[in-house]
Amino acid sequence: MTDALLERHAEALRLFGERVRDIRGDQWGAPTPCAEWNVRELVNHVTAEQLWIPPLVAEGRTVEQLEGSFSGDVLGDDPVAAWDRASAAAHAAFAASGALDRAVRLSYGSALGSAYCSELTADCVVHTWDLARGIGASDRLPDSLVEFSIKEIMPYADGLAASGQSPSRWRSRRARTRRPGSSRWSGARADAPPGGRRAVPHTPSRFREPRAGAESREPRPTPRTTGVPPQIIV
Repeated sequence: MTDALLERHAEALRLFGERVRDIRGDQWGAPTPCAEWNVRELVNHVTAEQLWIPPLVAEGRTVEQLEGSFSGDVLGDDPVAAWDRASAAAHAAFAASGALDRAVRLSYGSALGSAYCSELTADCVVHTWDLARGIGASDRLPDSLVEFSIKEIMPYADGLAASGQSPSRWRSRRARTRRPGSSRWSGARADAPPGGRRAVPHTPSRFREPRAGAESREPRPTPRTTGVPPQIIV
């Protein structure tokens, strides 16, 4: 399970990186299916998500300790290089011995590293499709990543429906085009902390909050290869 999950994570990061390299100089301000973000803002969001991973997973730090660390623009003058550094460090943190079995302290409490990795893998896949659409590149995704993401997201069908999105679109559009459909989760800032909830659910990490009166959650059992995320942050 560990190897398969890390393979999917690496595959998702590679695919997003390929699309980042496809961005022409005049496309960084282009709109994307994420109505609140243009191309640069979308890449900035996904890159910032990777920056949270090493300190949370490898260093055992908390969201509160890191609050504000990855605010604003994290791409600088060379977005491709910024993505490469952030994604490489993120994958290395998850691939380290014991990382997937370790509890990670997110904004709502504790979750296993494997669940956090599963969540961010699906998140990266969804945003790869968004980015491809934004720049007019091929939006076809590998079947392995589509299946992984659908299984990761479907446990949150009720949350998606409540936010006005229909998970069934993933199924119907995948059947026709072998890639995720256009249903989206929106509302998070590019620098939103893992597991944090904003006014509108955003990624697989915004659909679940601590139970009333509970300060944290017990780590979940290590999920199946497809994963049962503690959160979904898209």
